[in-house]
Amino acid sequence: MSTMSKTTDRTTVSAKACSTCHSRKVRCDIGVVGPICSNCSKAGAECIPHVRKRKRDLDLIHESQHKQQPPPTDHRHVKRISADHPIEISPQSSYLVRVEQQPQTDGRPAKRVSIEPPIGISPQSSYLGRAEYVPAHIPIDEEDASRYHNIHHTPSSAHEDGKRTVELPQSIRQSLVSSFVAHCRPWMPLMAEAEIWRLMAEEPDGLLMTAIYVAGSRTSTSPRASEVGAECYRRAKWLFYAETEVDPIRNIMAVIFLQWWNGSGPEHVSTNNSSFWLRIGVALAHQTGLHKEPSKDDRSLRRRIWWTLVSRDSQIATSHGRPRAINLLDSDVRPLTPTDFDSASDADRFIPFVQITLLLGDLTERSLRGDLTAHARVQLEERLLRWLADLPPTLQLFDRETRVLRAYNFASRNLHLAYFATLTILFHQKQKQNPSADVPPTMPSLVAASFILGIVEEYLNWGDTAFVSPACIFYLFTASLALLSSHRFPCLASAADAAQERGVVETTLEELKKRFASAYGKERVVKAITQLSLQQQSQGGGSGIVTQPRIDVLKLSPRELEFFAPFGAGLCRHWGIVQASKSGGPVGSDGVMGGRGEYLPGGEPAMRSVQPFPESATLLGLDELLADDAFGQYWWNSLTY
Repeated sequence: MSTMSKTTDRTTVSAKACSTCHSRKVRCDIGVVGPICSNCSKAGAECIPHVRKRKRDLDLIHESQHKQQPPPTDHRHVKRISADHPIEISPQSSYLVRVEQQPQTDGRPAKRVSIEPPIGISPQSSYLGRAEYVPAHIPIDEEDASRYHNIHHTPSSAHEDGKRTVELPQSIRQSLVSSFVAHCRPWMPLMAEAEIWRLMAEEPDGLLMTAIYVAGSRTSTSPRASEVGAECYRRAKWLFYAETEVDPIRNIMAVIFLQWWNGSGPEHVSTNNSSFWLRIGVALAHQTGLHKEPSKDDRSLRRRIWWTLVSRDSQIATSHGRPRAINLLDSDVRPLTPTDFDSASDADRFIPFVQITLLLGDLTERSLRGDLTAHARVQLEERLLRWLADLPPTLQLFDRETRVLRAYNFASRNLHLAYFATLTILFHQKQKQNPSADVPPTMPSLVAASFILGIVEEYLNWGDTAFVSPACIFYLFTASLALLSSHRFPCLASAADAAQERGVVETTLEELKKRFASAYGKERVVKAITQLSLQQQSQGGGSGIVTQPRIDVLKLSPRELEFFAPFGAGLCRHWGIVQASKSGGPVGSDGVMGGRGEYLPGGEPAMRSVQPFPESATLLGLDELLADDAFGQYWWNSLTY
């Protein structure tokens, strides 16, 4: 046998044996079926790859890799093994072995081996259908979007780590709880603030409290937040699967809080992300009967839990382009009312939050199914206008009389991000009926996207990007694609404005990457489309700078103006489109539509008067629930006006 053959054989044996199978001298398929071999999976044993200690064997492996593969790029192959450096265990394997030195109780060092994807090589890619409705003028390469190393990856040793109680200083616990109360609880008001603090005093290490620590770590500005959050997540996961919590309601609440943790981006298949925990929560909710109208004393809590799951389901499905886990046709739970809350501010904020996320979920679901009919569009549009009209004054973005931007309010901005994202997608879907590479994005989509960017820029200026949820990343992603499409048209964006908009997107995604893995793939998509667009513009090719479109394409119809009636120029660089559409005036003197702060002739569009929603329309009968667009009718009797 030649030296090359021997080298290959040695590599194969080393690559396909875990420690357990190696000691038992049985065939092992680690690295083929995944990071855990089938033998260990069936036995429920920990699967640790067998790493040969002899330097000669390691040299042969690296020599074989060097001969069989092209020169390494993006640090895909690291040739040293130590306590601080990973090595690739097989040319065929897409996993890395990390050996860490850990002290034992007797003071002697011990080695712990964990598996993680190597830099530059992505794990198993997942299905994403978001390209069906996001406003991209260049096809999205989802395969390329998945090619990133996930620094938030949870290693295979997490199960053993989770058995140990997390020893947290009291100051860290208080910091994480404060972060949760201030930034997470407003969007899932399941527990009163006093109840949370009491729980920390009575059960500081229980599943529910540990899940709160995990969620709080995602919005904490503490330098230790990420590290502590990972430890708490592993502990919470172990507590959940060990069934330490016997109350199913508290289990569901803990699972909801754990959805703030995304161990990987949506481009990768994972059991450590919000999508996975959501479906566990929905399954438990169905078993517990939360999808049925409660008659117990805790009916308000059960309703809040159910509608929190519905809202989370819509957000996650929309962000990923996947089916929702909940079908409201199977539920008869009443919509939330102010009486379901202990605080009026919770009701004012959370009820419209559930409504707008549900509306966005209905829109993207119909888009994926291909049944966004004209009738369904009208229903969605009416629901949007209803939502806008019913928004409490404290959460309105602009003063309805003067159209002056109200003082910065994070909750108000967060609600309107979802509203403008819905508009961007809704009117892009209308354009898809007559697709063309040389037409700009629809004007409603462009104006809405500009508002999203303005709000995100406020987050940057106020230092609040640390407090947003992962759904905000999708809203920014949607807006950036519409804006990038508009940059091909000099009449819609000057070179300076286009560069500034790209800068805001890039800076925000860079900040969000520090907390959420879901920002990595979207950043890759945005960069790829930006580079391709700039390249085509410089070469004068397709999808580059094109001739100015017809002037009627650059206007909003009277119907489209209604969706921007309560707003003003603040936050929107493309507000001149609204002004020109109302007045019938031309584009700006410099060839660019009047932007933020530039008022073209004409007044503001008037907001349509909408009749109050009658109390009698809160509940629908079975026949009505089975009618077309039942989700919309369940929240709004939109056919009555």
